Amino acid sequence: MPARTILESVEIAEQFEKHLSSPKQTWLLGAGVSFPANIPLMFALTERVMDLARCKIFSDDEVAQKVLDFIVTDCGDGSHIEHHLTHLGDLISIAERSHTRGIEIHGERVDKEKLITIHKQLVEQIASTVRWGFRPARIDQDGSCIEPECVGKPGESIVKITDHLSFVRAIYGPGRAGLEFLRAPVEFFTTNYDTLLEDALALSGIEFVDGFTGGGVGFWHMSHYEPSAGVRAVVSKLHGSIDWYKPQSGDASG
Repeated sequence: MPARTILESVEIAEQFEKHLSSPKQTWLLGAGVSFPANIPLMFALTERVMDLARCKIFSDDEVAQKVLDFIVTDCGDGSHIEHHLTHLGDLISIAERSHTRGIEIHGERVDKEKLITIHKQLVEQIASTVRWGFRPARIDQDGSCIEPECVGKPGESIVKITDHLSFVRAIYGPGRAGLEFLRAPVEFFTTNYDTLLEDALALSGIEFVDGFTGGGVGFWHMSHYEPSAGVRAVVSKLHGSIDWYKPQSGDASG
């Protein structure tokens, strides 16, 4: 390894160690941190979910197929599953306001309930894919398959928590020993749907708050973000989570 590269690596390691020792830490975690755990990146997730919707969930439903095609086309190139869900949510809102309780797509009326069903199924396929894991096939430049896709399923998850555990243990390692009462809780902001961060904190015995309280089914409230004595981490999930659901009525969601 060239001397310059070694020096740069040492400087990066020193800066990282300095940050780990900081009394105030805030981390922003994006999709890349869960990719090694066999959770797909956004565009691979989009392709997987839309394939499941078209070829499995709605394979015999012409209306649903037309809605899916319309959403993907209308969102345009470069769009992903979050854009599709947002667009579908807008269509549901339009249908809600319409006196016909529906919308028209390519000359065919689609009622609000059908749109809600499609939205719900897309969300469920996202949750299932993220929960059990999915690794897309690796294709060479000439189109040949280097590595086939790998699909997790109930009882045969391919999701790995190893890297998240190492990350949490590095943050709460010897550098923070004996100084917990002098330091604020570490803040984690994540765009990921998976629960690997929360699982890693729990497995490491780190008490955290994420806005939820309750037993087997928790409910969310802003006041539950207030860190109490002993809380060492605050987790904020900017795009939601696979273990959240919206109740039929009321403000709480768990």
